[in-house]
Amino acid sequence: MSFTRFHDDPNRIQKTNLETSAMNDYTFNVPGNTNKNSVYFSDPHLRMQKNGTTLCRNMVNIESELRTMDRILERDHKEKNNYMKTQSVKNYIHPSIISKNITKESRATNPVWTLREVTIERPQYLFHDPQMNTSIPFESYLDTNILEKDYYKINCSKKI
Repeated sequence: MSFTRFHDDPNRIQKTNLETSAMNDYTFNVPGNTNKNSVYFSDPHLRMQKNGTTLCRNMVNIESELRTMDRILERDHKEKNNYMKTQSVKNYIHPSIISKNITKESRATNPVWTLREVTIERPQYLFHDPQMNTSIPFESYLDTNILEKDYYKINCSKKI
């Protein structure tokens, strides 16, 4: 009888462990939009997924502190285990309104009717002919086996 449980497959278990234990897969930016100074981009191609007021610039350091990767765990020394001394400073990203366009796409910033009559002309002269590589100086795609049969000449002048 075959094994049909997908959940107990060792490869699937390994994959879910990799997905759940990866660094920086989650960030603490879930609180509501209660702040009046939230970050909003005027760029039409960028959308914020959640509130960005609680995001920090050093999220990797904060997450490594949560996993106690920044210190050696000991139970004997109280001074070494004091997490308040080794706690990193949280550099919050201060929200503001950004009116700068980050993506440079002509359809979003300049609609079609403004660019319809603009001619696209490049008067620069090229140093080399760009179509020069399209013509092959020798014949290609020839069946050389048939050509060798056609042009084969028997040397009859030899004496046996």
